[in-house]
Amino acid sequence: MVEAEARYHGWQADPAFAVVPALARGQQQITPAKFARLSQFLRHPAWEATNNGAERAGRAFRHRQGPHFNLRSIPAVEGALQLVCQRQWVRSRPSVSPASRSRRGRLPRRGGQEQAA
Repeated sequence: MVEAEARYHGWQADPAFAVVPALARGQQQITPAKFARLSQFLRHPAWEATNNGAERAGRAFRHRQGPHFNLRSIPAVEGALQLVCQRQWVRSRPSVSPASRSRRGRLPRRGGQEQAA
């Protein structure tokens, strides 16, 4: 930690870095408070660094732990049941043949299995 602070203070005080615009911006943006916040892992040697692969694996694990189903609301379930009942009612009604059409000589449709006599 002491070595990192020494390098930070040396970097902040070096006038050669102030000439390069990108480094000068970095000198202005990284204040001592920000450096202290960013260098927390230097104060705690027991902390281990993680790589991107470990971070992705952790996110994937947490994602799999969450619920993966969406429960329907009560009004949505009621609407679905009404729709099913209406369709079933329409199918179960006896079909009414049109009044102006004669069915004489025609066989009822039963999948084409019966032949005309």
